[in-house]
Amino acid sequence: MNEQQKIDMTYKDVGLSVFIILSTIITWSLAYFFVGTLDIASIDEIWIFPLLWSYILIYLYHHRYFYIAINSYLLFLLMLMADKLNFTMISIRTQLTYVLFSLLAAFVFITIYRLSFMFKRRSLSIINMAILTLLLVIPAFYILYAINFNSDVSKETIYAIMQTNMTESIDFIIDEISPKWVLYVSLLVTICIALFIKQEKSNNPPIEKSVLIFMLILFSILSYTDRKDNRLYAFIINTAKEYWHEMALFKQTQALVKNHGIAFTASKDAEGETYIVIIGESLNKQHMALYGYMRNTTPLLEQMAKKNQLLIYDNAFSAHTHTMPVLSQALTEATQANQKDYYHSLSILNILNKANIETYWITNQLLYGAWDNLVSIIAQQADHLIPLNHSMGKNTTTQTYDCAIIQKLKPILKLKSKRNKVIFIHLMGSHGDYCERYPRQYQAFSGDLPRSEFGRLAITHPKLAHTLNCYDNSVLYNDKVVSSIIQTLATNDDINGLLYFSDHADDVVNQLGHNKDNFTYSMTQIPLFIWLSKRYKSQYKQQYTMLLQHRHSLFGNDTIYDTLIGLINVKTDKYHTTNDLTSPQYQLKDEDAYTLNGKKEYASPNNSLYQQKHNGLFIQDHHLVSRILPHRVNTIGKLNNIWSDGFRAFEVDVLFDDKSNQFLVGHNLGAMSGMSLEQFMASIPTTEIKKIWLDVKNLNTKNNKAALVRLNNLATKFPIKHQFIIESATKQAFFTQFRAAGWHTSYYLPTQQIIDDLNGNKKQQMKILAKKIAQQSVTQQLTGVSFDHRAYPFIKNYLEPLLAKQINYHIWDLSITLYNADLPSELDKKSYHHDKRVTTILLPYQSPFDL
Repeated sequence: MNEQQKIDMTYKDVGLSVFIILSTIITWSLAYFFVGTLDIASIDEIWIFPLLWSYILIYLYHHRYFYIAINSYLLFLLMLMADKLNFTMISIRTQLTYVLFSLLAAFVFITIYRLSFMFKRRSLSIINMAILTLLLVIPAFYILYAINFNSDVSKETIYAIMQTNMTESIDFIIDEISPKWVLYVSLLVTICIALFIKQEKSNNPPIEKSVLIFMLILFSILSYTDRKDNRLYAFIINTAKEYWHEMALFKQTQALVKNHGIAFTASKDAEGETYIVIIGESLNKQHMALYGYMRNTTPLLEQMAKKNQLLIYDNAFSAHTHTMPVLSQALTEATQANQKDYYHSLSILNILNKANIETYWITNQLLYGAWDNLVSIIAQQADHLIPLNHSMGKNTTTQTYDCAIIQKLKPILKLKSKRNKVIFIHLMGSHGDYCERYPRQYQAFSGDLPRSEFGRLAITHPKLAHTLNCYDNSVLYNDKVVSSIIQTLATNDDINGLLYFSDHADDVVNQLGHNKDNFTYSMTQIPLFIWLSKRYKSQYKQQYTMLLQHRHSLFGNDTIYDTLIGLINVKTDKYHTTNDLTSPQYQLKDEDAYTLNGKKEYASPNNSLYQQKHNGLFIQDHHLVSRILPHRVNTIGKLNNIWSDGFRAFEVDVLFDDKSNQFLVGHNLGAMSGMSLEQFMASIPTTEIKKIWLDVKNLNTKNNKAALVRLNNLATKFPIKHQFIIESATKQAFFTQFRAAGWHTSYYLPTQQIIDDLNGNKKQQMKILAKKIAQQSVTQQLTGVSFDHRAYPFIKNYLEPLLAKQINYHIWDLSITLYNADLPSELDKKSYHHDKRVTTILLPYQSPFDL
């Protein structure tokens, strides 16, 4: 090489070094500013890392290991971002730990490459790719989780992963993680592997053995010393250890019970009784017609309910949104209230076995797998364990549908014995993938979502249809399975009973599944119902009476253990009456009701599902059903929602269609349901309706006669004429004809004009307007006027002195809602609420099926 070439090479090296330094600073800055500000360290400290990385990249470039250097640098950036997103505060020490760990990885990669060249086994390079992929996947997982769920990876997240299997994890990623971010991670891994392949083809001069060994030892020692600050990997490892420790402790507890190492008593006096406990999976009662869903998803259970064969509990909720945290309490002494560790607790199987009750565990869930879990440990305590699914924990593909359980159950029920039996059945239920949970003949729901049922969801979420249809089909099939089990049990003449509960629910409407980090109260909406034989009701009258009495009580499924003890009538010292639905001492106050292991108040003001149910009961108890109405009930879905919450009066908006001579349900042309008023009313038992506020939006001189004919026809079909309020904004005299035909008519006052006049204190204008309205009330022979609550002062001060005393007031108030936790006190503050002439109060009701 001549002098000029040396000079050129020097310039090239300097230029490349400057380029590497600038590139490192820019990429580091972008990564750092992506995850946070510079509020955790001084500028002097913060710039150490890009400069250090610049030196390392230049050093390894000159030794022709630049591609490995880039991969290690990318790993560092990924760890930096993952740590910041999940642990918020990232110290200089932690960052240094990630630098050391990345450098250790770099020199491990180099060593493996040198070995592959030395032994002429290039296949060793695959080890590098595998190690790098593993190292990248972990921080990528943290980042994906934080971005998609706006939450850090928690202990419960790791527990949930350890209790599942590879296929289920992949299904979760497909269903829950944004595809674009999965694509980004896949692209990153592909780039890194491509860099390794590029490195493999390079002619690499060896780094001196002594230097390489020194680097490996140095960075290994430093990384090991700082392992606690390597939070990304340490958190997963420590949590996994904790999980296995808990499993070991629970196994130890079960071993102590078996070897009589734990003292407790349990006995049952009666003989020959049989009980079945069905554990459902991911079933949301909001998708069961049994609980008021508009789709006919539970026809067989509904038939039983109509014959008073089922005790249905409408205020049951799950203690968590994941199976294991729920069942760790539901099936053991542990509850959210007593905060006892499940792994130091007795299980319901321990109690039953001690009472000499023969126990069975029939399951279609994955019982044995690469990882034991709590349910597996409990199930193994049964006298007879009957698994149907033999996937051995590898996947969740349905090998047999849940109905196969019935064939296993029948021979057990036919066995005649004086010994009592309790049979636990763990269903696959509505576990995702929902489409895999039912035979094709149960595919009753398909195609687009009807706007008449689902409201704006049908318009704004067209892709929801497939998921929701599959889920509802799984619920329909579950109805067949559970009802068949009940019918099979009913053929047994002995004293027997059945309790069904679901572990948790899925939020299907919002497509959130049951991940606690996307928590919604919909994930806690589980069904709970009980079937009892006639002999049981006769033999255990107190238990039956209490079960009837507590049908509307709050109940968390973490206390299933105590309720089963009470239901089966086992005497034991490991039992609490306050947790047992069969006990007169049972109670769960609003302030004591929690979910997510005590982290979320169930009766929270944010839980509109509970508050509306609670307020519905309040309205019934105080005989206000005909006075307080849900606002704008314009879909069958919302109508069924209010119906299940106990409301029997409502407001519906309609437009009269000249072409079809029908009242069509909808607030305006841009928000129509696509159904007639007759179709709407036919979806509920109209004889139970207490009042309908019919807001006719377009009544005029051209259509009034046809509209009246249609109303009269409606009254013939649904003989509840006196329950109607016909509201219109018309000032025309033809409205008199509706009153003459026997309809209660109400004039929709010019609300905005009144409010503007009140705000401007325009007394003269209000006097003139009041006089006009009073004259109109006489001309139209009105029986009522309707108005916004803000117009109430105008009514009392200006209009009321001029109105006939028999004219009623119908008010809407959008400032308070039917999901307000303080609804009674809020209403009490309103002066109109104490006015006897106010016969109707319209309040907003929250439904996923609003239009």
